[in-house]
Amino acid sequence: KMKNPISKVVLACIAFHSVVAMADTSNECGNFHIQISNLTKEVCVLTGQAVRHGNLITPAPTSILPSDSKRFDMTQSVYGPSIELSYQCGLETITFTSKQNLCVLDAGSIHGEILHPRPVNITANYTAIIGSYFWGRSGSINWSVTPVQSGSAQQ
Repeated sequence: KMKNPISKVVLACIAFHSVVAMADTSNECGNFHIQISNLTKEVCVLTGQAVRHGNLITPAPTSILPSDSKRFDMTQSVYGPSIELSYQCGLETITFTSKQNLCVLDAGSIHGEILHPRPVNITANYTAIIGSYFWGRSGSINWSVTPVQSGSAQQ
């Protein structure tokens, strides 16, 4: 038995680091695909980007033409990947976050949120596909930037 509490902490840190390192390098569950579809009639241009956690594998698209979609990829580090993006589509700017929880021996839950101030004439919705540690599958979030229908209430 280990009686020294410092040895226990060091051993726990080494074990945790080994699991995280394994998830980063050998299991696709630590990767996160982000796709953005532009369903407006305007070009959407990237005006701001902040990687909160994780690392970019490929860069976020700098512009997305109308009726087009672009994908980029991130990977987790000590935390699950998380990014905040702002796109200007015509005269309006929309800012949203995409986040996948850390994937270690389990799938990382995926979350997205439109940040304030919200645009008036466009909005965004997402669908998520949760990754799988067991199957070695990446998670993904698919955003659709769409015009707001006149007369409909925005959430």
